Amino acid sequence: MRLVSRVIKQFQLELPLQSLFQSPTVAEMATIIMENQAKLASDAELAHMLREVEAMTEEEVQRRLEGINSTIANK
Repeated sequence: MRLVSRVIKQFQLELPLQSLFQSPTVAEMATIIMENQAKLASDAELAHMLREVEAMTEEEVQRRLEGINSTIANK
């Protein structure tokens, strides 16, 4: 329960706790988070984020994921 509450707070999600509890894997939870964030973002913001992601190298992606995992683990 605390972990799910922290995820909602960290990602500033606007969805019920139940929706994350219904996601048994991290991958499914990530999908719900991304869908929620996409609903809140404007088209311009989405286009900008997509350009940034497409320009990233595999190494950059891995570093960012490691940073996110480290941040979550330390909270």
